Amino acid sequence: TGRRCCTLLLPPGGTYFASPQGWNVAYASQRESKLDRALRAIDKLHRRLDGLPKFTRGQTRQRLRDRLREANGVITREEARLVEML
Repeated sequence: TGRRCCTLLLPPGGTYFASPQGWNVAYASQRESKLDRALRAIDKLHRRLDGLPKFTRGQTRQRLRDRLREANGVITREEARLVEML
């Protein structure tokens, strides 16, 4: 691409190194649907909440619970949208 980059890739069968943008490589998360992203976020939030120390501030726990509730709302809306499409 002619721009500076930090990472160079040589894909299998490739003959030269190029940046991820030069090879049009995308992260797996960039191809996920809203539903998949919400499910991944819920899993991550559950793991984070379970791993919090006993003395974590109440505001921190509440913020994480609010994010969890928001992700659950996204799942509910996306499921309803998918059911409507059937």
